[in-house]
Amino acid sequence: MVADGLGGHGGGDEASQLAVKSTLESFQARPFVTKMDIERHVLRADEAIRSHKAAKPQPAGMLTTLVVLVSDGTSALWAHVGDSRLYQFRIVLLLCCLIINHLI
Repeated sequence: MVADGLGGHGGGDEASQLAVKSTLESFQARPFVTKMDIERHVLRADEAIRSHKAAKPQPAGMLTTLVVLVSDGTSALWAHVGDSRLYQFRIVLLLCCLIINHLI
């Protein structure tokens, strides 16, 4: 999981810590790995930040990105919010064949 508080916005560091904490707590309470569950975990982070902002309006700019990846070693599910992304790189083996045309 990666949460990157938006630079230049007061409270970005606090928002990113809260996003990680609430997402982990949500996953620990319900450790299932379906698309709906991942979405639910991310929404819990959003709810936690919104609740915190409502209770403590300063700093006003509590903004963060969030990337979550859950894998069982065979398959993976992920979600992202904001401009942070998750990229998958694969090693690709290129086979080149040399074809020789003979003129008779």
